[in-house]
Amino acid sequence: MIWFFYGDNNMEISREIRKLREDFARENVRVFDLTTDDLARISAEVFGRDLFGSRKLFVLTNAFSSALSRDFLENFAKNINQLPDENSLVFTDEKPDKRTKIFKDFTKIADAREFSKLKDWQL
Repeated sequence: MIWFFYGDNNMEISREIRKLREDFARENVRVFDLTTDDLARISAEVFGRDLFGSRKLFVLTNAFSSALSRDFLENFAKNINQLPDENSLVFTDEKPDKRTKIFKDFTKIADAREFSKLKDWQL
């Protein structure tokens, strides 16, 4: 399963990720920042299969924050059929550019949810 959480309400995004993490063993949850971590290593782990077939959750933050991370996402979208069924991914970003093709593609291939700051009347 692939989720894409975006918006400026970090608290709600964190809460939703915590809910997802409950379904996975602690050692099978990996968090990566697509702007600072090694993208080749991330790709190898995400597309790699586990010897024992255990379910894994990958949380990939700052998904649209740099040109390199957007290239990673384009490559991911091309190779999505090679993603092992036991691997689940959560992509997050605070302010993705909604006009880009890769953003529109991700809203189609992932369970995309926008988390906006609450208005005064919603508090």
